[in-house]
Amino acid sequence: MPSDWSRSWEVDRLVAGQLRFDGEVALASMPRLQDRLQAAVGDAQVGLSFGKEHGANVARVRVVAEVPLRCERCMGMFMWPVTAAATLALVADRSSADAASAGLEPVLAEHGRVVLRDLVEEELLLALPLIARHQDAADCTAGAGAGKIAGKIAGRFESSADNAVADEITQKPFAQLKDLLKQR
Repeated sequence: MPSDWSRSWEVDRLVAGQLRFDGEVALASMPRLQDRLQAAVGDAQVGLSFGKEHGANVARVRVVAEVPLRCERCMGMFMWPVTAAATLALVADRSSADAASAGLEPVLAEHGRVVLRDLVEEELLLALPLIARHQDAADCTAGAGAGKIAGKIAGRFESSADNAVADEITQKPFAQLKDLLKQR
């Protein structure tokens, strides 16, 4: 990856030169990815190449990474393997996006420019699960601790439900309203 991979590049220049970029990109350098990471550590292996396909300006993106995510089940960290590849049609405006060839994913390159980091980051974001969690509940780091917490929470709800039934029997806030209406 070039050292200036986060700057804006002219699509025509990338395509005409059939440029290719390979390298490692720090996950910490991708701003939209940050709120999904448990820890801003690790690198992504990236390959980008540009050219023409079916008359369209095309970017081929390949990303391989181990992304540290927070398990929604146990709140511990686990590594999500990502291997993603996509062929993107770099279009100048939204109307051109509809005309993109089948099999090409349109990406808006405003003013004929594109940021390499954005292409890589988008593929990483698309490869992440909607709900991050260990594949197997037994792999959760909180394991038994999570079960104990869940049991305590369930116990609180059960005792609250018992109290609510008792309160419903003893408290009748509108019982005196009937007498007031009769007086009028």
